[in-house]
Amino acid sequence: AGLDGGALFLEKDRLTFNLYDKYKARQFHNTNIRQDIKLDDKINGHAFSVVFEGCNTENTIEKLQQGVYYENYFIDNDKSKWKGNVKNYHQLWVKNLYNFIDYEILTVEGNIKYNIHVMPNGNIDNVKLNYQGIDRIQLRRGELSLKTEFTELVEQKPYAYQLINGVKKEVACEFVLKNNIISYKL
Repeated sequence: AGLDGGALFLEKDRLTFNLYDKYKARQFHNTNIRQDIKLDDKINGHAFSVVFEGCNTENTIEKLQQGVYYENYFIDNDKSKWKGNVKNYHQLWVKNLYNFIDYEILTVEGNIKYNIHVMPNGNIDNVKLNYQGIDRIQLRRGELSLKTEFTELVEQKPYAYQLINGVKKEVACEFVLKNNIISYKL
């Protein structure tokens, strides 16, 4: 997925974020400022992963809400690595990421959002998100702060609910942080 300032890759056992300093990149493209930038100036980048610890790597990915755009990937001179007309999707489900637990990731108003769907017999205690490659991770007022050299990402306080006879009943939920691993307390 293309992000404002990077890209997000969904893999069988992780999410990988590849970010760059979007403000400096915009300066390079701004013709009014361009004359002040030296050719040896660099745009900082930072990649990190969110590893689904102990997940089922034999999960399946379901693609929904196909977008109208596509991408072409021409890697190296080896045509066997080339891919054309690769569709994009606004919603992906990782089915059975953990036993009786699905992971949904989708775009909402230009942002990335995820949902963890726990079915009967599923155990939220199995969900462990290991943040690898982050400079600093901390909880502040129930939100998750992820700091890199040039940016901070914030995940809002988790919201959980249970459907009972078709009615949403909120369930108290919070992040738990231990050794760069996020879990959830319900």
